[in-house]
Amino acid sequence: MIVNSGRVLLARLATAWTPTGDPYIELGTSNIAPDLTDNDLYAGFERKICTISYWNNLLIIDVEFGGVEGNPTPPAQIMEAGIFWHNATAALGTGTLLARFLVIPPRAKVAGNIFRIHWTGTYGQGDCSDGISTAGTGKIDIGQIDIDNIDNP
Repeated sequence: MIVNSGRVLLARLATAWTPTGDPYIELGTSNIAPDLTDNDLYAGFERKICTISYWNNLLIIDVEFGGVEGNPTPPAQIMEAGIFWHNATAALGTGTLLARFLVIPPRAKVAGNIFRIHWTGTYGQGDCSDGISTAGTGKIDIGQIDIDNIDNP
């Protein structure tokens, strides 16, 4: 779900504004449903810089957690993820939360596995057919989230 702070961020992108700093994906272990007013994950445990591309009103975000990255302490599983940008750092919870989503089904990642998130969406000026808007300042189509948990041989 693109949260309220993320809607403002994307509306600003549509006006050629540039966010400060690197974008991060943060993983968490909470299954509390996302809410528009969220500003952080409920149980974040690790984050990593992700690649982000935006042009022609298309936003693409990718990250891979490999090896010992993104391994929750068993029996916990990866159950939530968030995309943080503008003023984000390696410290958990920093920056502007763009989107928060649940990982369904939850994933149990262990060392040696790769956990990959690929998120696409569109943004721009005007009204949005799915009803997600930023008070008339822009539009956001959520797009698609692909999550893979790959076992390495």
